[in-house]
Amino acid sequence: MKLLLLTIVSAFALNTYSQAPTIQWQTNLMGIGWDECHAIIQTADGGYAATGGTNSTDGNFTGSKGDQDGWVAKLDASGTAIWTKNVGGSSQDRLYCIAQSTDGGLIAAGYTKSNDGDVSGNHGNQYNQYFEDDCWVVKLDANGNILWQKTMGGSSAEQVWSIKGTPDGGCILAGTSLSNDGDVSNHHGGGADPDYWIIKLDVNGTIQWEKSFGGSDDEFVFSIDNTSDGGYVIAGSSMSIDGDVTPVGLPLWSLAGWIIKLDANGSIIWDNSFLIAQGFVPKCVKQTSDGGYILAGNSSTSSDNSGALLKIDQNGTYQWKKTYGGTSHDEFSSIVETSNGGFIILGNTESNDGDVSNFYGGYYDCWIVNTDINGNIIWEKNYGGSSDDYANSICKTNDNGYIISTVSNSVDHDVTSALGNNSYNAWIFKLNPLSVGIQENQLNNTVLSIYPNPANDIIHINTSTSLTNESYSIINTLGQTVLNGKLENDNTTINVQTLQSGIYFLQIGNKQSQSYKIIKN
Repeated sequence: MKLLLLTIVSAFALNTYSQAPTIQWQTNLMGIGWDECHAIIQTADGGYAATGGTNSTDGNFTGSKGDQDGWVAKLDASGTAIWTKNVGGSSQDRLYCIAQSTDGGLIAAGYTKSNDGDVSGNHGNQYNQYFEDDCWVVKLDANGNILWQKTMGGSSAEQVWSIKGTPDGGCILAGTSLSNDGDVSNHHGGGADPDYWIIKLDVNGTIQWEKSFGGSDDEFVFSIDNTSDGGYVIAGSSMSIDGDVTPVGLPLWSLAGWIIKLDANGSIIWDNSFLIAQGFVPKCVKQTSDGGYILAGNSSTSSDNSGALLKIDQNGTYQWKKTYGGTSHDEFSSIVETSNGGFIILGNTESNDGDVSNFYGGYYDCWIVNTDINGNIIWEKNYGGSSDDYANSICKTNDNGYIISTVSNSVDHDVTSALGNNSYNAWIFKLNPLSVGIQENQLNNTVLSIYPNPANDIIHINTSTSLTNESYSIINTLGQTVLNGKLENDNTTINVQTLQSGIYFLQIGNKQSQSYKIIKN
């Protein structure tokens, strides 16, 4: 029997910082060409997995397959590359998103124009370069070996932009489609008008269901997230006022943010549109701890483009909106909820005034903004150098820090170990854990024991002092809460028989900043 002893030093901490975190470590995955990191996640072993695109044939990307490759990399907890793998064929291939599956493997998705090498079954029109794209999904094991790959689409063009793992070991994909044949059904637009295309795959990559959503004009999807009821929420933009799109007074040909809530089978529960003239198109959506949703994107007027947040409730009803930035171009691409209900937002900026300070130069800087629960800025900071630095995704780490994926051709200021000569590198950097203070009159230095670990049926939580009525949550590797409740006293028993075998994380208290690994046999 394995006994896990833990000391809770900051388990009930409230954020009291006002200074932005510094870079803890960074790494550049690079060759002599352009190398982009589109997405990064933390894996169950405490390391990281990243994905992107490259046309390099050296450095970290010696396994070139052709014109442009997708790639997947596994990093250890300190950012050292354990392995990198080029995947693709002789044409253009790109991987935009990545998730970890319940078996510890990785699922990456994007698009492909190839039909050779690692790619087979492309549905696209091989005689028309504009309609060669298929959605492309690659499943790898923990060592980077391809277990399966799947191309999906029709005779026109499809791409995947967002992926989430699902508790059954499969995944949910959000992309766009121009087809109405092959794997794609019920397309709403014309031949040049894309739909949202949502695909559910099982553990072996078999399509369980696919749905097209939209109207007679253009729809572009950007983000999908699992929801606590087993369904999904999707965010993107629409120019339609018919079909699946509830117009909400939108004038003809107006670009609007479009949000859809689906059940587990892909049926629409509700949708809502937010007109860009009123200020918002989302690039990322996340469910929040109150059951509602936060959306990060950009807000445009005739003279400005600002980063923006939109908060809606669980029924899609507007709650509040905030814009951020300066007099130049600012945008958000990724968001994480903090342990105290606020938000860490990742984006890019060209400004050096207004809400933005310390612009380094070039076309863009990476820009991170921390807000409270109502969207008020706590701190903001630029990261990068004097050339171009463009951020794509952010992920909260187990130590209460953050990991960021970017593309950069800077070689100064925050960026080290990069190639010069205008080379664009996949720049990944980890921020130090946020400074936190212990809330007055809350518990400090509590010794916590969890046993047995691994567990079959039940686990016991013993503490040196009573934690009666403190909440607990058990969270899977997809970030979903699978069990929760209240601690009874200094000896609490939790039944885990209903959980599938695998790795989980125990969190104690609503304000905690640490999580503790448990294993279900």
